[in-house]
Amino acid sequence: MGFKKGFLWGGGVSAGQCEGSFEGDGKGRAIREPENFHEPAVDFYHHYPEDIRLFQELGMKAFRTSIDWSRIYPDPWGEANQIGIDYYRDLFEKLNEAGITPIVTLSHGGDPYPLKQIGEWSSKETIDLFMKYVRTCYEKFGDLIPYWLTFNEVNCGPAVAGRGFGGEPPQPYDFVYNALHNRLVAGAKATVLLHEMYPESRMGNMLGYFAIYPKTCNPKDNIKCMQKTNVLHHICGEVQVYGEYPYFVKSFFKEHDVNLNITDEEREVLKKGTVDFVSISYYCSDVISHLEDRPIVSGNLVGGVDNEFLEKNGWGWHIDPEGFRWVLNDCYQRYKKPIAVVENGLGSFDTLEDGKVHDDYRIQFLKDNIGQMKVAVEDGVDVFAYCMWSPIDIVAASVKTVKKRYGVIYVDVDDEGNGTFNRYKKDSFDYYRHVIETNGEDL
Repeated sequence: MGFKKGFLWGGGVSAGQCEGSFEGDGKGRAIREPENFHEPAVDFYHHYPEDIRLFQELGMKAFRTSIDWSRIYPDPWGEANQIGIDYYRDLFEKLNEAGITPIVTLSHGGDPYPLKQIGEWSSKETIDLFMKYVRTCYEKFGDLIPYWLTFNEVNCGPAVAGRGFGGEPPQPYDFVYNALHNRLVAGAKATVLLHEMYPESRMGNMLGYFAIYPKTCNPKDNIKCMQKTNVLHHICGEVQVYGEYPYFVKSFFKEHDVNLNITDEEREVLKKGTVDFVSISYYCSDVISHLEDRPIVSGNLVGGVDNEFLEKNGWGWHIDPEGFRWVLNDCYQRYKKPIAVVENGLGSFDTLEDGKVHDDYRIQFLKDNIGQMKVAVEDGVDVFAYCMWSPIDIVAASVKTVKKRYGVIYVDVDDEGNGTFNRYKKDSFDYYRHVIETNGEDL
């Protein structure tokens, strides 16, 4: 038993990490962007027709991307930017013409900067402004997009960093989890509206999913591991899949003085606005110890300690293909929903020589991870899509640099925007194309 016929092999990016920001086209500054935000990134914004042709040559069946809210509504209280609408409309039309299914995230780091005036997601007004944007997206692009996602890695703000969103300064847990709650309500409302406007379309959530292991057999390590897994994955997951907060938040919120500002109307919305499928990112695993004096691994995303059984990439992330199998089984067992893997990849330093990039390390990563995904499918997990991160080089969000390259397509540009912006197929391009051609049978 292998991957089902019609499996959606593809690649994923976010708008903010590939498009670039340009004066004259009406885009506003996003919260994640610096004051002087006119940066080219890899200039997908001007190169997308060429890039789609490369994606088609790669054999991609799906392309996971996002719509930048600040490109559609530079002022969230104002009028929509028609240039931005035209750009996305043409992008999605060209993808469909190429036989590539769009999987589109509504919020992936593109929140408009003016939202800072009202405290961003700490304000319930942001929910209404978000829904104004969402309705515009559905009206303008809904006929072209069969799969949507609400918020990218919605769990990773409060749970990975411990507190705060996207590297913001530490905030009280009460602030963080009420802001998270407002996002979850907004995501549920977006799901309800999609089902009303496009009953055949499907909405998914998006969780950053990690395999988390106890350091030892000490029961204290196992309890610590269970608690970390619950808080990291399942607060958001259970709300989005089952429509209500899980049992363990009562004690967690009490411990951290969280008084959730939830109304009866919001409880009803959460119950009604449950997702049709679960999407996840998977990059690495982590190890948890109850001992406070254990050194934290550099680059480790959820605050774990070293795993001596695994290698690490250049940024200190544990490389753990078998953890991928564990994650897929854990997710499916818990939620019993079809799963789309929308991020899984290796960031690395790549060298371009004579138009070639020999990235055997990325080929090995893909081979090992796709192989373990295949085992998970044979375990009985319902996986219907795999979008490796990423088909083309982008700005890596974790370090805000292009030199941490993820793509199977190399872009000749540096962190200052210098370069030809020419595209080059890496060795991994040919490997992944063969995987797609054989529907994952020949790895």
